[in-house]
Amino acid sequence: MRPGHAVADLGTGSSILALAAARAGARVVYAVERGPVAHVARAVVRDNGLAARVRVLRSDARSTELPERVDVLVSECFGPLAVTGTMVSVLTEASARWLAPSGVTVPARVRVLLAPLRSASIARALRAWERPRYGFDLRAAARWTAHNAYNAVLDPACLCAEPACVFELDPRAQTFDGGFVSTCEFTVDRAGPVHALGGWFEAELAKGVVLRTGPGEPTTVWNQCVLPLRAPLRVRRGERLTVRFEARPAPGAPHVTDLAWSVTDPRGRTLAHDTRWSDPDACPDGPPDA
Repeated sequence: MRPGHAVADLGTGSSILALAAARAGARVVYAVERGPVAHVARAVVRDNGLAARVRVLRSDARSTELPERVDVLVSECFGPLAVTGTMVSVLTEASARWLAPSGVTVPARVRVLLAPLRSASIARALRAWERPRYGFDLRAAARWTAHNAYNAVLDPACLCAEPACVFELDPRAQTFDGGFVSTCEFTVDRAGPVHALGGWFEAELAKGVVLRTGPGEPTTVWNQCVLPLRAPLRVRRGERLTVRFEARPAPGAPHVTDLAWSVTDPRGRTLAHDTRWSDPDACPDGPPDA
């Protein structure tokens, strides 16, 4: 951003990014927020003496037209793995309607990365339901929990192959409906079991400024995502795993993203998972692969 620019803050929340843009010299900031926190944003903007330049608009960005094209469109749009939920798809729509031809988005680019994981602590956590508790057999619960996605902080030593980018988005140049499918291969760097996949994202905010949320990076609110395997896959060093990963909007729940992942080992064994199957209402008798 440069002094004199017009800025749009998509999903302004408490208005912190809109205030930062005003402090940096924005001529005007359109702070768009559909939720009731817009009232908080107006109060915060007023208390900071910036109401003349920061205009809080309580409205849904999908149906909002701004009085001018903006030079910068900023949004803290990330869910787990960045692209879950609806904010990234809204960002691409708003970019097409709100940005001037020479305008930029913050973030400028988003990448989703995956890697296979080997970790005794992850294995213990995934097997938690398989151990008797208070004298009761609770193993049935594992049939659903093996298809959930979990937030965690991963040790870089857990990675047993180089990460691969499974999705990349330029909000200025692409539209995004909330879904994508990717297939990639990983060459395992040491023998042993693979217990899960790990996922995270990187966001290029501006030239030379990258937000990294992977293992070993400074901790963020997003941490990393663990996608379990319902049984370990034992592999030798140098063998390849084929991974298919899919993200798609959940039917009837526009703010939810379903994730599906399958891993195939060199001997042709495939373990398939889907977060839809973690819902006991959707699968009252257990997931189809249980």
